Amino acid sequence: MNFSIITKYPLWFILFCVALGGIYALVLYRKNKKLKEFSISLIRLLAALRFVVVSVLAFLLLSPFIKQLNRIVEQPILVLALDNSQSIVLGNDSTELKQRYSSEVEQLTSALGEDFELKVYTFGESLNESDSLNFNQQQTDLSAVLNGVESRFTNRNVGALILVSDGIYNKGSNPKYTSFAVNYPIYSIALGDTSVQRDAQLAKVVANKIAYLGNQFPIAIQINAQQLNGKSTALSIYNQGEKIYSAPIKYTSNDYFEEHKAVLDAKVTGLQKYTVEISVVDSEQNTINNSTSIYVDVLDGREKIQLLANAPHPDIAAIKRAIEQNENYEVEVALFDQFDGKAADANLIIYHNLPAKGTDVAKIQQLKSNASLFIVGQQTNITSLNDLSTGLSIKSIGRDFNEVTPILNSTFPLFTISEETAENLIAFPPVAAPFGKLSTSVSTYPLLKQKIGGVTTESSQWFFLQEGNTKTGFILGEGVWRWSLADYQKNQTKVHFEELMGKTVQYLSVKADKSLFRVTTENDFLENEKVVFDAQVYNESYELINDGEVSILLSNSEDKEYQFTFSKTNTAFYLNAGELPADEYRYVASTNSAGKELKETGVLTVLPIEVESLNLQADYQLLSDLSQQYGGAVFTLNQTDELIQQIKTREDIKAVSYSQTKLTDLINNKWIFFLLLALLSTEWFIRKRSGSY
Repeated sequence: MNFSIITKYPLWFILFCVALGGIYALVLYRKNKKLKEFSISLIRLLAALRFVVVSVLAFLLLSPFIKQLNRIVEQPILVLALDNSQSIVLGNDSTELKQRYSSEVEQLTSALGEDFELKVYTFGESLNESDSLNFNQQQTDLSAVLNGVESRFTNRNVGALILVSDGIYNKGSNPKYTSFAVNYPIYSIALGDTSVQRDAQLAKVVANKIAYLGNQFPIAIQINAQQLNGKSTALSIYNQGEKIYSAPIKYTSNDYFEEHKAVLDAKVTGLQKYTVEISVVDSEQNTINNSTSIYVDVLDGREKIQLLANAPHPDIAAIKRAIEQNENYEVEVALFDQFDGKAADANLIIYHNLPAKGTDVAKIQQLKSNASLFIVGQQTNITSLNDLSTGLSIKSIGRDFNEVTPILNSTFPLFTISEETAENLIAFPPVAAPFGKLSTSVSTYPLLKQKIGGVTTESSQWFFLQEGNTKTGFILGEGVWRWSLADYQKNQTKVHFEELMGKTVQYLSVKADKSLFRVTTENDFLENEKVVFDAQVYNESYELINDGEVSILLSNSEDKEYQFTFSKTNTAFYLNAGELPADEYRYVASTNSAGKELKETGVLTVLPIEVESLNLQADYQLLSDLSQQYGGAVFTLNQTDELIQQIKTREDIKAVSYSQTKLTDLINNKWIFFLLLALLSTEWFIRKRSGSY
């Protein structure tokens, strides 16, 4: 390391600092009558001390910097990624494999840790910085390993990635066909058994999440079998402990596949559990994958959404697709001039660019008893919209429309928007919204606010009005189809736009609930998903309040209880109960309001993830292809010594050095202060001791 002192002024300015110090010392100590009894040498010493102090203070006014040039040597980093998924220990030799796995990892870390900077991670669903192996990960995402290493060690001296795995992945993309910014070799240590064993499995069971009471619904069942040619089995489906379907299955080859379709009757409403089983054949190696369960929500009927448009528009298709992602909704689309005016059975009516110029406003007035969502665009007649007496009035100012982008209102109380959706909103393109002053005469709940250019305004873009039991929603701006495309372009999914539209429709279409305490949640969650609840408490005037506490008691099928307390939002309550074990749960939520105890009960299911047991045949070929693609090689547990030797002898895995320049304000160094303090203290002490002041 070397350093120098620099300033933003020319170096010859230092002469002024020296001159100022000299003049100050000369004036202070030359012919000072108070010092006439001091010796010449003592006066010179005092003058020298003052000269140094003043010169240094003057120099500090030039804003000097210390320029440090550091030379840093970075040892090569070896990343050791250990497969911690369940498939590692589900095979026949799991006990022996676990022992050898742990011992070989210890050998690797001790042999490589001396010469390299070793970083150890475990992986399953994601990459985690840990060296603890418990084999509890329920999914394996190999692409997440490479992405995780890439993001954590950008611009670092990574020598190699050592991937210890069985090559089985069941989440994310195939790493062999995905491009990664990897400029270091990938070595693989292959685990598991590649031999084909006798096994029959339910590879996939698919059914609609929703069925309707009195109807029939299909279940598609994919059956795979290996090395069981000529064997027979039975397929059975159970509901509430009763066998409701059975069929014989005969395996006709050693590599057998069949998609079997069963049709069941929806006889009971509510969330129904259906267990699908194939009986175990003699000498079958893996029996865990012979059974699985699915859940179907049986409803009384589908909710109807009527979408009325002034003219064809891309928004119509985007909104219809987003709503129908929830199978509980049925969307009917009609142009307003062809609409017969009959929508008494509609739970919600969506008006796109209505009322427009020439629209029969009286026809819309007749539908006011239905919940409504108005999408106000450039064809909307603002004057006619104001005449509908919805509680909203728009007074146009200057130009009619403006380009606005959405900003989530963090204090919105009616329902919860996920953090992922809130983050993605800022990437949504602008829409054309009416430019004017908004005024409302009823309770208003803004979900999205308008951002014009770089300025976030207080004007609402996506909001709800409520007067008594009448709920009305407004989206100011046509062109939301661009939001759907932008969501897909960025995330390869439209779930964020669908969540925004789906929760809006769900809130508006729900029939008026007169209860003072309401708890909402999903019917089912995966066991790696967080279980979340929303709760609202109303006073006697049906105004949202949150001055009390809400608690909830969850109990599973074995009566094990989980107690939680909700967190408060702006005017409501929210609970993230975290991940729960797979089971069926009953819940009782309670609160106190105005001296009354209010309760809400319900049922939810946490579904197991069983993909790790479906395939136990190790994929050495995937590991070999991946290693060859990135300049490495594949080894077995018996060849770890060869792997260590190869890494240590590679010439491209070596330390790198680089220079780093650092600028620091000289005045920020504490030693400067203490130096000046010491000089001034010494001067003062000498003067006092010699009889002066």
